[in-house]
Amino acid sequence: MNTENAGDPVFESYKRLTPEAIIRLVGENRILARIKDLHELYGIHAGHWAGTYINPHILRIVVESYFCDIYRVKFFRPVEWVDCHKRAAFTMKWISRARPIQIHNGTKPTKAALMANAYFAVVAGLTMLEATMESAAPEWWSRYIGSMTYLLYYHAPDAEQLCSEMCVLQTLSDAGKAK
Repeated sequence: MNTENAGDPVFESYKRLTPEAIIRLVGENRILARIKDLHELYGIHAGHWAGTYINPHILRIVVESYFCDIYRVKFFRPVEWVDCHKRAAFTMKWISRARPIQIHNGTKPTKAALMANAYFAVVAGLTMLEATMESAAPEWWSRYIGSMTYLLYYHAPDAEQLCSEMCVLQTLSDAGKAK
């Protein structure tokens, strides 16, 4: 047994931040509301990914993992509240990693279906920012979305990196709205 950290108040506090404790702290109502929101968002975009469905068990893992990460960020940093950029970034991280959108058995997967989780992660992040294509220059918007989808599909970016991306994206979107 490692006794190196015994008695350290930070270590002792962190030990109590188990996933189960965080989930209890967050509460079932918040978890279910978040699952419902993501499920409805999938329903809006599901037509783009024929032959797919959203797995409710994996979606719950996405939401619970999101809340665990958010609470750990709050624990390790002097952050009282988490802004929309962090919420978007951590949501994107867990959707792209856990991949709640699945392809039905017997369905020949299309490229769109294979990329659905990455694209859905980007859509979920943009929804949290309220960033819209209408406010942005179309020539860079589609390239940016394509780049973010590629990043989330082929790589596992850090949520803090995604947070910076979301901050830049919102700034550009807001600048377009002001025109």
